[in-house]
Amino acid sequence: MAVHYYANYQYYLVVDGFKFEEATGATQVLELSAGYNWISTYIEVEDPEAMIATLEEGLGENGVSIESMEGMLEYIGMWFGDEFGMTNETMYIVEVSEDCSVELTGAPADPAVHPITIEPEGWNWIGYPVSEEMEVNDALSGFEAEMGDMIESDKDGIVEYVGTWYGDFDTMVPGQGYQYYSASGEERTLVFSSGTKARRAQGSAMLKVKDFRKAVSDGKTRKQAKVVVKTEKK
Repeated sequence: MAVHYYANYQYYLVVDGFKFEEATGATQVLELSAGYNWISTYIEVEDPEAMIATLEEGLGENGVSIESMEGMLEYIGMWFGDEFGMTNETMYIVEVSEDCSVELTGAPADPAVHPITIEPEGWNWIGYPVSEEMEVNDALSGFEAEMGDMIESDKDGIVEYVGTWYGDFDTMVPGQGYQYYSASGEERTLVFSSGTKARRAQGSAMLKVKDFRKAVSDGKTRKQAKVVVKTEKK
């Protein structure tokens, strides 16, 4: 039996009782323009407070404010304001005084374990926890949108669901945040598709598991049978 789990910013693979670190790693570069930016992260967030602190440090004196659905932080020589963390499921509005970039590093998130609650009849701030661009229809292929639903991007405009997603943009972009308008009267759950890179990585991992089991069945030692499961660096 093979089991994946995540702890201390590292993915692990347990195969027939043996634990191995998976060789994972990703760097997300947030390119911010002077003014307001809608952002999200596809780096796995284990500690929301630590991740917001990383963002604050990366912004430095370029930072003006960080806004979430839970409140706002402002930079006045130090960050001051409401207490909230940064998660994969929501977007944030970051204001900077001049163009700058911030790097976030860690393991790439798996969108399957980051369901996003879509509240009824109104706007929802949503993250895009996927490390590659996808067409809107593909990214939301597992979600039952309703006529009149909309997705807004601060950079690209608005698309509306009219039986298919149609409007100002075709693709969803890693690092960007979005607002989702729900025309439904009921709460729903959005889970983004994983994307082709993630699926290839998962397939590679399963091949490595088969190699490991064969090595054990051939009587090799744990050390000889050691396998490192590699995922693609995004």
